[in-house]
Amino acid sequence: MVARTVLPERLGDPAGAFARLVGFRPSPLPYSGPAPACEEFVLLCGLTDAQVNEFLARSREAGCSVGHKALLTKVNRAWPLVRLMDAVAAEHAANS
Repeated sequence: MVARTVLPERLGDPAGAFARLVGFRPSPLPYSGPAPACEEFVLLCGLTDAQVNEFLARSREAGCSVGHKALLTKVNRAWPLVRLMDAVAAEHAANS
């Protein structure tokens, strides 16, 4: 498993580019829009259901909790990272 931090200027990149998926490229221009609705965010990519469950269980056991998480999907992999982060934050707010 690899952990990476996205720089603010890369928030406009497609999530698939951040995950280094074939066929996805970073945005040609640096992101200059508003900050995402959440400060911390975990994007899980290329994991089986069992691996996702293990990651979540071990994170809880270690006391490492990040409220905003998403799985990379065929739908959201083309979204800019900031859009994905905002969508997850909005979903959390709606369910609170």
